Amino acid sequence: RVDQRLAEYLMRRFAESREDPPVARVTQQNIAAELGTAREVVSRKLQELDSSGAVKLRRGRIILKDRGVLRRILS
Repeated sequence: RVDQRLAEYLMRRFAESREDPPVARVTQQNIAAELGTAREVVSRKLQELDSSGAVKLRRGRIILKDRGVLRRILS
């Protein structure tokens, strides 16, 4: 499922971040290419994560707000 692959991807990127809160500096197009899906799908899934409070979306950046939401997607 795309939502699980996206959650795994974001957890990896946030683990690499040295910022607090963790930030993934990446475009939706790059995420889509890595996950093998369309940018529109990534955009929709990221909007869902933003609405759930897991992340905050900014241009070219995704900021971690609640790691627990991502963990629940993975479980």
